[in-house]
Amino acid sequence: MANQSIIKLFAPCVLAATLACNNSQQHVQDDVSLEEYPVYTLTPQATTVYTDFPVSLQGIQDIELRAKVNGFIDDIFVDEGQYVNKGQLLFRIFAPEYEEELARSSAAIKSMEAELADAQLLVDRTKPLVDEGIIGKYELESALQNLANKNAQLSQAKAIKNTASANVAYSQIRAPFAGVIGLIPYKTGSLVSSSSIEPLSHLSDISKIHAYFSINEKQFTRFLHEAKNKSLLDYLQQHAEIALILPDGNQFDQKGKIDMIGGQIDPKTGSINLRAVFQNPDGMMRSGNSATLRMYEKVQEAILIPQRATYELQGKKYVYKVDDEGIVTSAPISILDKIPSNEYFIVSGGLQRGEKIIAEGLANVKEGTKIKAVHK
Repeated sequence: MANQSIIKLFAPCVLAATLACNNSQQHVQDDVSLEEYPVYTLTPQATTVYTDFPVSLQGIQDIELRAKVNGFIDDIFVDEGQYVNKGQLLFRIFAPEYEEELARSSAAIKSMEAELADAQLLVDRTKPLVDEGIIGKYELESALQNLANKNAQLSQAKAIKNTASANVAYSQIRAPFAGVIGLIPYKTGSLVSSSSIEPLSHLSDISKIHAYFSINEKQFTRFLHEAKNKSLLDYLQQHAEIALILPDGNQFDQKGKIDMIGGQIDPKTGSINLRAVFQNPDGMMRSGNSATLRMYEKVQEAILIPQRATYELQGKKYVYKVDDEGIVTSAPISILDKIPSNEYFIVSGGLQRGEKIIAEGLANVKEGTKIKAVHK
C-alpha cells in the first residue's frame, strides 16, 4: 500500500521532468533551426564624411592667343603642348604693309624735324628785328604760328610712327606669361586676322589649377550655421579637406584649398559657385581635365550603418531591426547626403544608439520572423 502511494506521488514529478526535458530539447532544436544573421549594434562614433561635386578645371591663367593684325602666318616657333617662357616668340605674321608704314612714318618725322628746325631759325632771326623796330610784330607772330604748326605736324608724325611700330610688334605674337601651348589649328601660310573664328592657340599657366564647383542653397546655409561668427571662407579652409578624384578612381596627390566663394546664389539653379586651388608641380593636371571634387568633413558623433544593411522600397531606405528575442521588424530610416565611405551610411533619423540591425544578407529576411543573431 505504501509503495502505491509513493508511485502516485512520484508519477507527476516524472511527468513534469519529462515534459521539461522535452521542452528543453524542443527549444534547443528550435534554436538550431533558426537562420543565423550577422547583427550590428549601433554605437555613435567619430568619422570623416565626404561629398562629391562635379568640377570644372582651369589653369590659373588660361587665354586665347589671337592675331591683332591681318596677314599670313610666316613662322610658327612652338609646338602643341610645349612649355614656353614669358616673352618667348610664338608666331610671326607676314604683314609688309605695316613695315612700309613704319618706314614712311620714320621718314616723315625726319622731314618734320628739318622743317621744325627751319621754323625755329626763322623765329630766332625775326625776334631781334622786331625788338629793334626794323620789322613789325606781324612778321614775328607769323613765324611763331608757323613754328607751332610744325611742332603739331611733328607730333602727328610721331603718333603715326607709334601706331605703325605697334602694328609691326603685333605681327610677332609673344607669350604674355609662362605656360603650355594648346592645339594650333593653323599652318604656315594661313591667313589670319583679328576676326578669325579660331584663335592661333591657347596658353595655360598650369603651375596651379583652379577647380570650380557649386553647392546648393541647403548646403550653403548649413555651412553658414556651422561657421557661426567666423568668415565662411576661413571656416571652410580650416574644416574642409579638399581632394580631386581622377577619372581612374585614384586621388590626385595634392590637397586643395577653397580660396573663393561667389557673391550671389544663382536664382535659376539655387546654387552658389566656389573655387578651390591645387598646386600642380608636375603639370599632371591640365585645363579641361575630367575629375570629381571631394570635400571631406569631420563628424564627432555619427551612427554608421553598412550600406548593405539597407534596402530601398518606393524611394525610401529601410533596415531590419532585431530585438532581444531575435524578432525582426522593418524600419524606415533617413540618411545624410554625405557618406563616410563606399561601405557606410550616416543615419540622421529612424534609429537610436544601442539598437541592433541585420548587417547583411537581407534577401531572405521576412518581417516578424525570428533569427539567431551573430554579433559583429
